[in-house]
Amino acid sequence: MSIGLEHWTRSHCYGDRYNIMTSNVAESLNAVLKEARELPIVSTLEYIRGTLMTWFEKRRGKAAQHKMDLTPKVEEIVQRNYERSTCYEVIKINNEHYEIKTTTGLSYLVDIQNKTCTCAEFNLLRIPCSHAIAAAVRCDLKVPLLAAPQYGTFFWSLAYNGNINPVPDLSTLREVPDGIATRTVLPPITRRPPDAEEEGEAELYALPWDWP
Repeated sequence: MSIGLEHWTRSHCYGDRYNIMTSNVAESLNAVLKEARELPIVSTLEYIRGTLMTWFEKRRGKAAQHKMDLTPKVEEIVQRNYERSTCYEVIKINNEHYEIKTTTGLSYLVDIQNKTCTCAEFNLLRIPCSHAIAAAVRCDLKVPLLAAPQYGTFFWSLAYNGNINPVPDLSTLREVPDGIATRTVLPPITRRPPDAEEEGEAELYALPWDWP
């Protein structure tokens, strides 16, 4: 708890997390590349390139075939929320505000204009909750319009619009200038790990080319 709720919960996050729980995508990618990490560095990079190229093409094709306004996962969420909303009582306050009463006696205020609901689910996920959907149906508003644009099929397609091209064969590359071809690139000078430091001062490792 000492790290602060805003760093690990969606309810206290200062920004928009939408419906994404993790912020460490690198760990998810590491699981996919587990075997490739044992390969030489060039082979590992080529494996990553090939994997991403395949992913992009697969998802690009899937998005192109999708005909709904929202992405498949969000469509499922909206459908579930719609089914829940059919038993609510909707009371119009004005053109933007609606009171939603549930079968359990709870009451929520929906602001169609600002896309908020006092249940806070709509505010945090940017996906219309069941109360917002009930209000949208009451005022003949298309439900997909309440969702954040990032959940739309257009942005889904746009995310995979770019190409990841293969690296050309070395024989097809232009001749490398002598000033670069003859240059020796050395690894960076590193410092001792913290547990090896003496009196709080980091000492430089002696690299092989510095040996007497």
